[in-house]
Amino acid sequence: MSRIQRNGSEKEVEAKVITVDPEKEKLVLSAKRVAKEAAIEERNHKISMIVPGTVMEGTVESLMPYGAFINLGNGLSGLVHISQICEKRIKKAVRSVKRGTESQSKSIKHKRQQDQSFHESTGRGDG
Repeated sequence: MSRIQRNGSEKEVEAKVITVDPEKEKLVLSAKRVAKEAAIEERNHKISMIVPGTVMEGTVESLMPYGAFINLGNGLSGLVHISQICEKRIKKAVRSVKRGTESQSKSIKHKRQQDQSFHESTGRGDG
């Protein structure tokens, strides 16, 4: 913990040491980095609590050529790959799902690359 004094008031903040320069008697701290690391840790914990096979409710937040992103709430979203949206083969996700609609998704695996979780749709469309 570090104490910061600003405008006559003192505040205690958690900060991470970025650089130390003994010759110049300079110390650089970052409270922002501590907050960012805590947010990443919290997000990873939320993702790790999702058990593969769990069916979750969500809202279609965006459509891409390769699938649909579902907002699962609690700061998480997942990708339903185009091959998992409908029983029939479709060329565009927009033919089976629309942005803003409710959807049920089944977690099939977690992939931390770019902080995304991948999901399989359980609500099959017509194609």
